[in-house]
Amino acid sequence: MPVRAATATLLIGTTALVAGPAQAATNTPVAAVTVTPQSVGAGTPATVTVKATNTGSKGLGQVALGVVSPLGWSNVVQPRNGSCRAATGGLLYCLVNSLGAGKTATLTFTVTPPAAGSYTFNSYARNVNTGNETYGAATLTAG
Repeated sequence: MPVRAATATLLIGTTALVAGPAQAATNTPVAAVTVTPQSVGAGTPATVTVKATNTGSKGLGQVALGVVSPLGWSNVVQPRNGSCRAATGGLLYCLVNSLGAGKTATLTFTVTPPAAGSYTFNSYARNVNTGNETYGAATLTAG
C-alpha cells in the first residue's frame, strides 16, 4: 500500500471569512477542500487544505473537520497539536473546541501521489454537539 507523508497544521480564526453558502439554522459549519496545484507529476507533492467555516452569527461548540484520502493511500500524520488524529479508512480529522461566528478552522497537509491517476479528497465539517455536517470534494490529477 502506498504511503504518503503528511504534516497537519490547525489554525483557528486566522482565515478571513469569505462569502459562501448560507449556513443552516442548526449552526452547521461549512466544509471546503482544495488541492494546490490540482495537477502534478506522479511522485510530486501537492497541498490539501480543508476548512470548516462558521458562517452563522453565533459561536459553535466543538467542531470536527477532516478529509478522507483516496482509496489505497495510508496516513502518516505529524500533527502540530494533540487535536489531530489519523483513523482507519484514510480519515484524517481534527477537533476544535469552539469556532466563533465568522471564524474558520484550517487543516493543511502535503500529499504525494504514488502513481499517475486521478485522486479525490472528500472533506467534512461537523458540529459535534448536533451531528449536523457538510461536505466538500477536490481532485488531484497526477500524470
